[in-house]
Order: sequence, then C-alpha cells, then structure tokens
Amino acid sequence: MRTKFLLLAVLCVFTFSCKDDDDQVNQDQNAEDFAITNENNYYEGDLYRLYLDAQIEITHIEIISLEEQLEQDPNNVELQNMLNTANTELDELENAESNQVAIEDALIGVPRIPRIPPVPPMPCTSGACIPNLLDYITFSNDILNVTIVFRDIQTEEEIVTLQTNEFTSLNNFDNIISVSTVDFNGFTGDFIADIQRTNTNNQVINYSVSGYIY
Repeated sequence: MRTKFLLLAVLCVFTFSCKDDDDQVNQDQNAEDFAITNENNYYEGDLYRLYLDAQIEITHIEIISLEEQLEQDPNNVELQNMLNTANTELDELENAESNQVAIEDALIGVPRIPRIPPVPPMPCTSGACIPNLLDYITFSNDILNVTIVFRDIQTEEEIVTLQTNEFTSLNNFDNIISVSTVDFNGFTGDFIADIQRTNTNNQVINYSVSGYIY
C-alpha cells in the first residue's frame, strides 16, 4: 500500500496539473506542448469585458433614473450625491474598458473567436458561451495571478476552480498571452464565475460574470 502512495505522489509531480478538491494549479510545461485554437481556449479578458459592458449599461440606466428624479426634485442633495457617485463610477468603468481594449489590440492573431455555437435551441442568449470541452483559459501577460471559481447558477455548487500564479507563455504569440488548463468535468448548464485577478500594477480586481457551458 505504501508503494502505491509513493507511485501516486511521483505521478502527481510529473503530470501537468494535479487536482485537489477541484482546485487546479498550473505546473511548468513547455510552451510548444500547447496548440490553442478558436475552440479549445477562452480568453479571460473577454470575461472581464462582458462584466465591464454589463456594469456600464447598468450605471447608464442608474444615471438616467437619477437625472429624471432630480428634474422633479432639483434641491435633493442626496440624489445629487448619488448622481455624482454614479458618474464617477461610470468614468472608472469606461477607463477600465479602454485599458482592456488597448491590451486586446496587442492580441492580433491569437485564436479567440469565432467559436462553434451550441446546437439549437440556443441555450446561450447572454453572457459567456463556453464549450465544456474547453482545455485552456488564456491570459494576457499583464496578469500576475488569478482565481476563477465556476459555480452552477441553480445549485450554487462549485463546478471547478482555477487558481494559479504560474502561467506558460506561448512563444508562437511572442509571449503576449499565457495559458492555464481547465476541466469542466462534463458540466453543462448556466453558471456564474467569480474572478479575482491581480495585474502587473498590483491592482486587484474582483468581478463576476454569468453564462452557459454547453
């Protein structure tokens, strides 16, 4: 029995990824071992853009509502403060989106889209559409570490967690993008993903997005 445990430990060291309670930690691997395509990877920045787009739309709606209320009650200090806060938040969101667009402009030639859509009837009408046969999550090189927790939106049960600060840079894309493995274990259905990313400016960003794994 002790020999079996030793063998399992050795195998864990030499495999690309060892799972512990569904946590995935990316291990060292040669960049040439990866062959990313439109279908087998999902770019984390696209998840972030979905979040930013949704928050910008929500904030726009909030600003319109506050402006309409202030027209009826122009001396309401509380409403004016709320409007000022909402406008500040909108500026921050739009700046974040502009920064993300600038990062993505450097990803010319990196396979991201289009992706084969789910078969009719289309279950994915909004958010992120992710195939459950996905092999990799890809990251731009401004990301230092990331944690992504995918949960079943109905049961709130964890589907899979990706947590890593070790990425394999892809030489054939001039190291502008890195990769980490992911396995949805055959799950299909609606999900919510909670993401925490730290970039090279040591800025920690937390965000959530929903979508469908097909």
